[in-house]
Amino acid sequence: MEQKRIGEASPEELLTLKGKYGKVKMVEVEDEDTIYYIYLKRPDFETLKAVSKVSKTDELEGTKVFIRNCMVGGASEVLDDAVLLVSAASAASSLLTSAKSVLKNV
Repeated sequence: MEQKRIGEASPEELLTLKGKYGKVKMVEVEDEDTIYYIYLKRPDFETLKAVSKVSKTDELEGTKVFIRNCMVGGASEVLDDAVLLVSAASAASSLLTSAKSVLKNV
């Protein structure tokens, strides 16, 4: 049985998103017979600041703020379903660790 695909962007739509937002990542959320796709840009400082502030009192709301502010396309259903949202946020958290840095003595 073929899975339903919701929010999947065409190659042209992906080029448009990348042209507008630079680096764009895709998150696939599989739920039974459906795959939801969301597209995320890297968070800006204001988004990180808002997530940090909200997460102090409500971690799940912080997750929603993070996804909502980084999402640039795809299945809006992910924002309305708590299970899909938490699953997407788990994968999306790698946006915060995708850059690597090293401190070196000179």
